[in-house]
Amino acid sequence: MTKPKDDAERLANLMNSLAERAVEASEREILDDAAAAGVDVKAEADRVRGMLADAILQAKKQRRVDAAAAHKQSVAAIAARTARLPGSPAARKRLLDRVVQQQPAMRQAVMTLQHREFESFSDGDVESALRQLHALGLLDEENMEGDE
Repeated sequence: MTKPKDDAERLANLMNSLAERAVEASEREILDDAAAAGVDVKAEADRVRGMLADAILQAKKQRRVDAAAAHKQSVAAIAARTARLPGSPAARKRLLDRVVQQQPAMRQAVMTLQHREFESFSDGDVESALRQLHALGLLDEENMEGDE
């Protein structure tokens, strides 16, 4: 009885020999060998093509499942974050004013976000803008200190 290592070496040698023969053989020789072995080359090509197409489809589906899971996890993480906003509407307005002054580019983003002029924001608009900035990670605890 031979050791598995010997069987593995014999198999590797056989596979290497077959690979070398396939590289050296012409296309006609390979097709003739397949026909002599009773292989329907067209049917085999269709089968392999189908297997590859199925594998690609499964990989795409898995990527979609992974992306959906990652999205769900991100949404849950954002929902889990709670913004400790100031209690009064005036304090929330001052906080938003301060954030916009610290980062002037933010003013245009907030106005675009709400589709109106900054000065005409209602209390609800201010709170919504602050929550959105917080969810995006643009409003940190440091900005919210001292405005109760």
